[in-house]
Amino acid sequence: MSASMSVVNDEILIEEVRSRSILYDKSHPSYYLREIKARVWREVSQALGCPGQGFTLRWKNLRDRYVKEKNKYIPSGSGYEAVLPRWPLMGIMSFLDPYIKTRQTSSNMSEEPLSSSLLDDTLPTTSVATSSSSLDNMLPTTSVATRDGVNVRFTFAFCV
Repeated sequence: MSASMSVVNDEILIEEVRSRSILYDKSHPSYYLREIKARVWREVSQALGCPGQGFTLRWKNLRDRYVKEKNKYIPSGSGYEAVLPRWPLMGIMSFLDPYIKTRQTSSNMSEEPLSSSLLDDTLPTTSVATSSSSLDNMLPTTSVATRDGVNVRFTFAFCV
């Protein structure tokens, strides 16, 4: 099958799905009812004149590709310049727009970088006591200065 023939078949499948909102609208009362959706997919199969269940997978692939292509053209704030869509089915699949929810992206970068003085104040320092007056003095301790200037001391004991 040639690529152009595939696009034509995809367009017919998309139109058949478009006319049956139960297959893409999660707010449809029967969207989560498997038996009813299976019956509707059989109707799509009959309308296309091809028996089988491969249409559900093809629809999922088309929908996923549409979402992926659509997300390429949403400004990310990264300075990336958007390019016009090249996928030939973008226009015909646009009926899905009200039913697709884009997820909020997040970043591991903070809005304001930490100053070096804050970093220096929060670094732990380790010291080992050399006095042998008590067991506590022989254990390694770590002191951490917090932002508000409070020193916190940790003592570690290891059993060997």
